[in-house]
Amino acid sequence: MTSNSLRILFFGSDKFSVYSLQKLYNLHQRNANLIESLQVVSRPAKWGGKKRTILRIPQLIQDMSRFETLPEPLLCDNKNELVDKLLPLIQRQHINMLICVSFGLLIPNDLIENVPYTLNLHPSLLPRYMGSAPIQYVLLNNDKFTGITVQSLHPTKFDKGQIIAQSDELEVSKLLKKDEQINDSTPVYSSRLTNKLGQLGAKLLGDVITNKSYLKPLADNELRKYKPSLAPRIQTIDKMIQWGQEDASQIYRRLMTLGPLYTFIKCGYNEKTGKKISKRVILHSFTVKEDVSKQPHMKSGSFQFSGDNNGQLTVSCGNETAIDIKTIQIAGSKVVNPSQFFSIWQKQFPSNKTINSTQPSAEFQFYCE
Repeated sequence: MTSNSLRILFFGSDKFSVYSLQKLYNLHQRNANLIESLQVVSRPAKWGGKKRTILRIPQLIQDMSRFETLPEPLLCDNKNELVDKLLPLIQRQHINMLICVSFGLLIPNDLIENVPYTLNLHPSLLPRYMGSAPIQYVLLNNDKFTGITVQSLHPTKFDKGQIIAQSDELEVSKLLKKDEQINDSTPVYSSRLTNKLGQLGAKLLGDVITNKSYLKPLADNELRKYKPSLAPRIQTIDKMIQWGQEDASQIYRRLMTLGPLYTFIKCGYNEKTGKKISKRVILHSFTVKEDVSKQPHMKSGSFQFSGDNNGQLTVSCGNETAIDIKTIQIAGSKVVNPSQFFSIWQKQFPSNKTINSTQPSAEFQFYCE
C-alpha cells in the first residue's frame, strides 16, 4: 500500500447512504492503493411504532450482506459512544478520512481533529436547505431544481463545512420520472428523489476521492451563490392537513412527499361535559379530483359520500378544488375503503345518525386541530 492510501471510517444509515457506500466499496475492491480500508459506522436498530412493537433497522445495516469483505459495522447512537468506540480505532488503525452520508448525528470534534480529511455528502446545493430533510423541502416547496454538495465536516455545526464539490442544478421534474429499476414506495416522490440523488451523489463522491479534490476546497469565487435556508427534521405535525390553506394539488404533493397524512373528524359530544369527541383520521391514498364543475361549493374539509361500489368520498380543498379518497383509516382501526370507513364511523357516532347523505353538512367535515 502507498502512504497516500485512504483508510476510511464511513458513517451512514439510510438508503441515500447505501449508494455512497457501494461506490466506495467498488473503488476499494478495484484499487486498494486508493482505498486501503473501509470501516462502516451506523446506528443501532430501535423499537418504534405504536406500543413500540416495530423494530426499525437502518437500511444500510440491512444491506451490509452485499459488502462481503468489509468488517462488521460499528454501532453508535450518541457522542460518547462515537468517541469511546472510534477514537481508539482511529489511532490504532491510522484512519485518515471520515466520510459522513446521512448519518443523523454530529461527528464530534474529538474525531475530526484526529484525521487529516473529512467529507460529507449532502442532497442540496448548500447553503440552500441546511438540515436533515432537504429532499422533502425541495418537494414541498415545489422547487424547479436541486443538486448535491460535497463538503468537509464542521466540528460544531451541521452543513457548515467548506464546500469541496457541487453538482450542476438538476431539474426536479426529470429526477422524478419513474425508473423501472426502482421499486416505488409511499411516499413516491421522496423515494424517487432519494434514489436518483443517491446515485448521482455517489458518483460525485467517487470523483472527489479519485481526483483527490478533497485536498483543495473550492475558493469563494468558484462557488455559485445560493441563499441560505433551513430544512429541519420532518415532524408529525407536518403531516396534518391544513384545510383551507392548501389546494388539492398541494395536499397531494404533501402525500407523495411525506406519506399518509392525517386530519380529525367529529364523533359527537360527551353527554356529561358537552365537549366535542373527535377521532384522528389517516388518509393513506387519494387522487386530485379533475372535474369539480358539478360539485357544490363547500367549506374546505367538508365531504360528500356516495355508496356505489366501494363508495366515493370527495373532500373539498382550498381554491375550489377537491380530492377523492381511496383508502382511509380511523386511528385504532384498520385501513379501509370509503364504504367501510362510514360503517366504522357510524358505530362510533354517538347520535347514531344515518350517514348516507350526498349533501354537504357541518356533520360531514374533517378539520385540523
